[in-house]
Amino acid sequence: MGGSAERGAGSATARDLLRDGNFVRFFAADVFAKVADNYFFVFLTWLALEQTGSPAYAGALLMSNAIPRLIFMIVGGSLADRVSPQVILRTGNIAQAGGLVVVLAQLVAGSLSLPVLFVVAVLFGFVDAFSTPASMSAVPRLVPDAALLKANSLLQGTEMATFMAGSLMAGGVLQVGSPVVATAVGLGLYVMAALLFCTVRLAFHTDNGPSGESELQRIWAGLRYGWTQPVVRANVLLLVATNVAVSGPASIGFLLLVSESLELPELYYSAIMVAFGVGALVGAVVAARKHDIARPGVLLIASYLLSGLGFIAIGLAGNVFAVIAIAALMGAAIGLTGAVNATWVQMATTRSMLGRVSALMVLASLAFDPFSQALSGFLAAWSVEGMFVVAGLFMIAATLAVVPSNRVLLRASGLSGTQPAPPSR
Repeated sequence: MGGSAERGAGSATARDLLRDGNFVRFFAADVFAKVADNYFFVFLTWLALEQTGSPAYAGALLMSNAIPRLIFMIVGGSLADRVSPQVILRTGNIAQAGGLVVVLAQLVAGSLSLPVLFVVAVLFGFVDAFSTPASMSAVPRLVPDAALLKANSLLQGTEMATFMAGSLMAGGVLQVGSPVVATAVGLGLYVMAALLFCTVRLAFHTDNGPSGESELQRIWAGLRYGWTQPVVRANVLLLVATNVAVSGPASIGFLLLVSESLELPELYYSAIMVAFGVGALVGAVVAARKHDIARPGVLLIASYLLSGLGFIAIGLAGNVFAVIAIAALMGAAIGLTGAVNATWVQMATTRSMLGRVSALMVLASLAFDPFSQALSGFLAAWSVEGMFVVAGLFMIAATLAVVPSNRVLLRASGLSGTQPAPPSR
């Protein structure tokens, strides 16, 4: 496979991918980067609380990290269509390592400046805005289409594992070591990711678009392309529906359900999250064993409808063990369809638009987080169980509303038959 991925070339198994040194290096770099990002999230929160003792300050710091990520995401996608994703990824990790060098120097000197923490948080959010679409758009350039579903399954299957690894590592290091040691560990993770990304070869050919095209025109062209391509548009709309329905209940709903409605220790909340993560990993493994998906659109519709029913069942369950079982099943559905969603969109997108379409997909899955969380808080004040039922009903209704105007969801036959449409000029 190497760095010369061809569309529709041959067939491949997950074992073939793991024998491809180029993919393994990218996979390892991606794992180090994801562990580092999750480590940094926990470390930054702890450091803010340690320095100020103020949860409000910690929240403001995390918000300063999230805002540039959302604002510049589509710009990052546009850049990923003009500059090799490998260059963006390694440069981003180097910049993040540089930010931690500044924090480390101030900690060693015993004079950590709070404004510096804000600058570093903004820097990391800015880097994420560029590295996320670059990472997603790199995969189709790294492996042939025949291996794309398996590659996405392996990469997405590590999401929950790296989340837990980064969080546990940060907690463990902060427990036994000093802030200086904790910062040095985070620095080492980003350096390792950057070094590994330097060894990856990607098949990348710059497409600067029409002569004289401005950055805003390039961004608009990407948005227009995504909206006019049936596969991309349908998946974006489904992701928006999922974002609105799931983000709030997932972030605050389960904790409230365990602590207030069921009146159980918070350990059970962790059990629900672990069950969801294990389910997602199982779903990704199932996807990795598939050579193709006969009806990708039907699979996605069924998964979203079942997830909606799962939320309703959680709201009506009244038993934590039933909730744990339902969370595991929902995780499996999301783990399977996450890889299918990414693969289908990548195969339907022309190479010159991969970065911008990837950014559009990320925005669809993140942009409505604040709205969903605020709405969930309002509904939870009325009834925590009712919040889950309303979220499930909304997800079912939104999914069914998307289908009539996006018939590709019902008509598409096989991922392997998907052909990318060229951009209109």
